[in-house]
Amino acid sequence: MVSDDSLPIKRYMQICMGMVGMAPSEFWCSSVPEIHAAIEGFTEFNSSSSEPPLQRDELADLMELHPD
Repeated sequence: MVSDDSLPIKRYMQICMGMVGMAPSEFWCSSVPEIHAAIEGFTEFNSSSSEPPLQRDELADLMELHPD
C-alpha cells in the first residue's frame, strides 16, 4: 500500500485546480507525468525570470516604426 506522503496529492490538487484551472475530472484523469508537466508549464509561463512586458513608450515607438 502507498503511504499518504509518497505523492503530495492535496498539493497537486491545490495547484492544478486552484492555480492552473483544471477541472476535477481533468485532474483525476491525468497521469503523474501529465500533472508534473502542467505544473512545470504553469510555473514557466508565470515565472518572473522572463523579459518584462513592453512599457507604454516602447510600444508607441514600435507602433510608429511599423504602422499597419
